[in-house]
Amino acid sequence: MHVILYEEMIALIPEGLVLHHECEHAGCVNPWHLTPMTAGKHALHHNRLLIWQSEKAHCPRGHALTEENLVAWDLKIGRRRCLACHREKVKDYMRHRRGQP
Repeated sequence: MHVILYEEMIALIPEGLVLHHECEHAGCVNPWHLTPMTAGKHALHHNRLLIWQSEKAHCPRGHALTEENLVAWDLKIGRRRCLACHREKVKDYMRHRRGQP
């Protein structure tokens, strides 16, 4: 879908190039978030992002990102999620469903 929108609204994708999501959201179809680049450069950029993510020691809420506190989230792209934060969100959701503050 994003390829079609890019080619309809911006330009044809040059032969041998792929579209890269600058916003890092693979499901995004906003053509202004896309940049044509070689597959090799795209893979290198993607790998750098995964390396950067894997080097994080703590989640935004401060929980340690240890092996015991991680859950694979989107295995296609290697995302991981803080298990402690996930559990807190589930507890909040259940409290809300029961009508508790």
